[in-house]
Amino acid sequence: MIRYVLSLIITLVALLSIGKVHSQVITTRPGSDTMKVVNLINADRLSYKRPDSLTDLQMLAGNVQLRQGNTLINCDSAVWNKKTRFVEAFGNVHIIDNDTVNIRSQYLQYYVDTKIANLKNNVSLTDSKSTLYTNELQYDLNTKIGEYHNGGKLINQQSVLTSKEGIYYEELKDVYFKKNVYLKDPKYTLKTDSLIYNTASQIATFIAPTTIIDSANRVIQTSDGFYDTRNRKAFFGQRPVLKDGPVTVVATSIATDDSTGISILRGNAVYVDTAQGISVLANRIDANRNDGTFLATQHPLLIIKQDKDSIYITADTLYSGRLSKLPGGYGSKDSSSLLSDTNRLQRDTSFRKRDSALLQGDSIMNLAKDSASLRDTSKIPTAIARVDIDDAAFVPTDSSTMQPDTTVSPKNITKDKAPALTLQKPPPNKNGAKLAPAAGKTAGKPATATTDNKNDSTDRFFQAWHHVRIFSDSMQAISDSLWYSGKDSVFRLYTDPVLWASNSQITGDTIYLYTKNKNPDRLYVFENGFAINLGDKEMYNQIKGNRLHGYFNNGEIDYMRAQGNAESVYYVKDDKGYVKGINNATSDIIDLRFKNKELNKVVFISEVTGTLYPVRQATEENKFLRNFRWLEDKRPKTKFELFEDVKPVIKTDEDSETTKGQQ
Repeated sequence: MIRYVLSLIITLVALLSIGKVHSQVITTRPGSDTMKVVNLINADRLSYKRPDSLTDLQMLAGNVQLRQGNTLINCDSAVWNKKTRFVEAFGNVHIIDNDTVNIRSQYLQYYVDTKIANLKNNVSLTDSKSTLYTNELQYDLNTKIGEYHNGGKLINQQSVLTSKEGIYYEELKDVYFKKNVYLKDPKYTLKTDSLIYNTASQIATFIAPTTIIDSANRVIQTSDGFYDTRNRKAFFGQRPVLKDGPVTVVATSIATDDSTGISILRGNAVYVDTAQGISVLANRIDANRNDGTFLATQHPLLIIKQDKDSIYITADTLYSGRLSKLPGGYGSKDSSSLLSDTNRLQRDTSFRKRDSALLQGDSIMNLAKDSASLRDTSKIPTAIARVDIDDAAFVPTDSSTMQPDTTVSPKNITKDKAPALTLQKPPPNKNGAKLAPAAGKTAGKPATATTDNKNDSTDRFFQAWHHVRIFSDSMQAISDSLWYSGKDSVFRLYTDPVLWASNSQITGDTIYLYTKNKNPDRLYVFENGFAINLGDKEMYNQIKGNRLHGYFNNGEIDYMRAQGNAESVYYVKDDKGYVKGINNATSDIIDLRFKNKELNKVVFISEVTGTLYPVRQATEENKFLRNFRWLEDKRPKTKFELFEDVKPVIKTDEDSETTKGQQ
């Protein structure tokens, strides 16, 4: 009877060993420091096998579930080696760690003591934000770190990252991608050798040379920084390069916000626009891609590129934008329309005081409305006097005494009496320069409005504030503020402007310098115009008037006209080049013609009076017009000077040794 009972018990145990198993506890050696407890939650079938003394296998099959701490392992079948504390799982492997990470594969090697999981075949790791796909993955359930070395892909919402190698940090939500990293997003693509990506914040951190191309084909090259893919903000360090069509930007660092279009460049920033032929250098540039504006500060320098003679402009602040984006429809207006509203664009005190040019719109086009404006020479009722500097001088005392066809005699010229002179119209300029346009004419008027095109150079304007300095090989200038429009190619210099060309200096309240093909073409000076041409041995030929109009030829001043209370002082020479005297004259209009950078002819039009003084008898008052100032010390000598700080001007009671005629 006892034998029967024992046999029955053994049979029942055998049957149970091949049936469904629930809630068994599998342990390592009791008392071991590395003891780990593995709970067998479920298995449809269970069997044991001990092929040798070192192997003690427990084979599980069908809906297998194992639990170790907060880690749950599901699979189709598994083999548990109790001696080596090693588990192999097969088919539909699913690891759930802390209810936050899900890892799936078709094969698993699991080391119970170290909690290291090696997964193969169609591996996926999913957290709350993203999914990582690879064919082989090693995951440490202690440190929550996973690694792959044979290619992987991370999908985070619409972003897809691929690389040959990668390390996943579950607690930080960081993935460190290495080798052939490629990130594809609807808004951009990214290529690099190494990258850190946070699946929670969706921030990509650059740690190696990286190339980014956005949906607008903007290219960014960097090796340091980050890009916030969710908020579309980025920071690039270590001299990144940004290329946007014809625009290339380089700086020590660049911060961008694609949602607003704003970029901030810091540290030796360079902005190059090949379509418009301009470059900007500064220690800080704030650019807005949406409206095409930029603000350059901290030693900014603007370079307008030309084939032979580029123009360099510096100031405390440089600003540029599109004319078509300005309020009030500026993009559809020419320069005359811009003048009356220029004040609204300025932000410093220098523009609060409207100068004469702004008070009357574009007075260039309305010269005939002023009593001193240029008149049609065929209708001039009074005398026109033309004097060649190398011919005999004239000293008219009263234009009413002039008689037609009276020849000027070089003899018996005295201080008190002037000979009559021949009446004639001023000859046309041999170099083709034309007089200033009369009222209603459209000389110099720009073309019709252009469409809004960021690559259209005519749709761009530049402004500069404080300590403006301009340098080119043929022309230099200074002023307190500047406006330049690509629509009419005019440099507008405001507040104490000075312009130099060769050995000539021009000053006035406001100066407009018109350019053609980026070369000086003509200029207009509004109110208190004063032009000085330095001859031999500090002989200053001078002309002043309410307005000055000048024309250039090959970068040199070729013709100058003063009108409205015009005055002149010039040195008269004989045929051998010796100075005969100093001529002081006034007229309604005075024309100057230049040759080889020196004064060649003087033409007086209407209401001419004057006196010739022998050189030895001439006083300082005879040699200099009132308010004469020779400002050579302020003239930029080289383009390299523009990189230096402006030297402070120390004013004394006598403004300068070269300031004359103040009394």
